[in-house]
Amino acid sequence: MDVVLPEGRPSDIRALRAEVSFVEVELEPPFVISGRPLTHLTSPKVRLTVETGGGARACGVGAGMLSVPWAWPHSPVELSVRDRVLRSLVRTFVGQLLSLGQCADPFALWRPLYERLDETLAAAARVAGLDEIPRLAGLLALGVVDNALHDAWGQAAARSSYSMCTAEFMDDLGWLSPQMGGVRPGDRLGPARTEIPIQHALGVGDPQLTSDSAALAGSDPGVYPSPVGGSVEVRADGSLTLPGTGLLAGSGRSLRGCLDWAAEHLPFERSELLAMATRHPAKLMGLEERVDGGQDQVELDGDRVVAVTVAGVLVHRA
Repeated sequence: MDVVLPEGRPSDIRALRAEVSFVEVELEPPFVISGRPLTHLTSPKVRLTVETGGGARACGVGAGMLSVPWAWPHSPVELSVRDRVLRSLVRTFVGQLLSLGQCADPFALWRPLYERLDETLAAAARVAGLDEIPRLAGLLALGVVDNALHDAWGQAAARSSYSMCTAEFMDDLGWLSPQMGGVRPGDRLGPARTEIPIQHALGVGDPQLTSDSAALAGSDPGVYPSPVGGSVEVRADGSLTLPGTGLLAGSGRSLRGCLDWAAEHLPFERSELLAMATRHPAKLMGLEERVDGGQDQVELDGDRVVAVTVAGVLVHRA
């Protein structure tokens, strides 16, 4: 699909050249998933040189993690083969970016690559002799290039790219979805954080099982007005998307649904899974006493939530 990119702002950039490299992050001990040991993850890096409309040059760096077990799970194809395919996709997306030859903001430069995503994945699958490559895997590889674009954009303007997602520096996202007309990320961003107040590394003793299911999760297929504005389509498979775009609009799987899936697929007792969904997350927030003491409760009748009590207060009764 041919996309005409907007031009004209001094902050707009054109990709000139790029260097792609990969680092293998060793896992010690290896992580076993689906019965196979995973010995490392691949971290790609894209070093991108850009030029503004005024001729100024800058360099940005984008990095990521090609997590094959997450983006491309449940496949008979060996992990090493999937990893090589994802590395190749990063190079492919870099080549597509360089071939644009146009000057625009990073969102507009990302658009043609995204519009061609399905075509790119189909071509890569044919070359590798595969039936298909998951879209999530393609988006993960594309994200590395997107990271480099935004970093280079900010470097060229000598300011944080976080602060540039406004009408002064970019067009709105109406091309992405009708609901995004007149909207820019900067309209919804709060102040940039300079530190993380809490950091917790999960260990084998406290795995978490959580869900950020949206209000429409579990609804019958159809298009509904969203409680937070706009419309959301509930698909036959239960996923929630922005109508006509395929973009996710929240999680369609409830915590109860996650528990049922885990009970069927994971080697844990039901009591252990229940702790993962209740006491372990509460412990992370220092609230385990409320769970142990029954102050936080969810009463179920089959799959239906009958009552919810939070900190000893009944907040919902069906």
